[in-house]
Amino acid sequence: MAGFFLVLALLVLGGAIATIGDRLGSKVGKARLSLFRLRPRDTAVLVTIFTGVMIAGVSLGLILLVSDQIRVGLFELDRLQNNLAQARAQKEKAEQELKTALTARRQAEQNLFEVNRKLVAAREKTQQELDKALEARQQAERKLSDINRRLTLTVEQQQRVERQLTTVRSNFGKTKAQVKTLQTQKQALQKDAVALKGEQKRLIATLEASRTEIRTQKIQKYLLAAEVNDYETALRKSTESLLFGDVIYRASDILVTFRVPGGMSPEQIRRNLDAVLGQVEVAAREAGARPPIQGENAVQISREQVTRLIRELSGANDHALQLVAAANSLRGGPVLVSGQVFQNELIFKQGEIITSRAIDLGQDEEGLAIQFSKLFTQANERALAAEILPSGRNLRDPNPKVGSFSADALQQMIKDLKNQSIDGPVTVQALASENIYKIGPLKLMLVAIQNGKVVSKAGQ
Repeated sequence: MAGFFLVLALLVLGGAIATIGDRLGSKVGKARLSLFRLRPRDTAVLVTIFTGVMIAGVSLGLILLVSDQIRVGLFELDRLQNNLAQARAQKEKAEQELKTALTARRQAEQNLFEVNRKLVAAREKTQQELDKALEARQQAERKLSDINRRLTLTVEQQQRVERQLTTVRSNFGKTKAQVKTLQTQKQALQKDAVALKGEQKRLIATLEASRTEIRTQKIQKYLLAAEVNDYETALRKSTESLLFGDVIYRASDILVTFRVPGGMSPEQIRRNLDAVLGQVEVAAREAGARPPIQGENAVQISREQVTRLIRELSGANDHALQLVAAANSLRGGPVLVSGQVFQNELIFKQGEIITSRAIDLGQDEEGLAIQFSKLFTQANERALAAEILPSGRNLRDPNPKVGSFSADALQQMIKDLKNQSIDGPVTVQALASENIYKIGPLKLMLVAIQNGKVVSKAGQ
């Protein structure tokens, strides 16, 4: 802001002085005055020159009066430049000295590090030699203690043998009479041993049959655990039905899931949808559903739903259509239906590994059944993560299933692995037995591998 006022003052003063000089020049010219005996024209020029000098002088004086920096720059610039050059020289000298000091410091640190390293190495070597000497001393003390102990035992054994020898000599006469009696008893015992061996073989066969029966029961017990959970779920639903009414379908219950091939016309899709709804109608009526008005369908779906489903099912790709109960349906009432459309894309190729698990064959049948149950749980979780549609009835089931595996095939595989007397664990892989699409179900084949060799298969 101060600079702005300074420039404005300079312009005003310059204009005023120029105006005054112009007026003086005009008057001098008109009056034809002469200064210093000069011609009038030269006098006018002299006035003009004096006016310009005044403008420059006033401007410079005002600038020097107002700005310390310009005053210093005009009169002390050479001294400041000399001081700056000296300061720079001193800075370069100080930087060079600092660089030299840092180099010396690094060299000293390096020497100190080397000395410390050698000192640590010497300490470690001395400690190792000391440890070896202590260990050798302890070994020598242990050997000496062991020798002393063995010497004591030897002396005691020698004394005991001498006492036994004295006893044997005194009983030698009695022993001769007892030998004949013992020989007779030995022959009788040999006959009993033959009979007992036959009885032993019979008992072993009976025991093996019992073990086989127990293994079968245990395997069936753990394989049916999932079914027990399903029965508990059904019991819970039955209890809810008793509490809240006779519900035949709960909201989100899956009524049917089926594949709709791609490339079908809207009329063909509608006919297929009507056919499936007819099947659902029959099942719903058997479950106790009835239409609200005589002559209508017990299974009801809105026209908007049908139009949307036909639109979403149109196209060249295969789709999976899932019809679910839109609300709780009571016995004697209608069943409201809604549909969900999914792209029936390929999820797992035939032979693709779904999951695998290490199975320790050293466990009993109960442990093996638990391990295989965990394998099936892993495969089910992998399939659900891949978004295969569940095969259960209710979409809200916290543990939905996407497939099943034959209990007989699993039992045969466990028996096969046990009969081979395999040492160590085997890796059991759960593979897709065929191409698995989103509509499901998940069909598995189990392959047991050890050391890169297939030792058993099941579910082919």
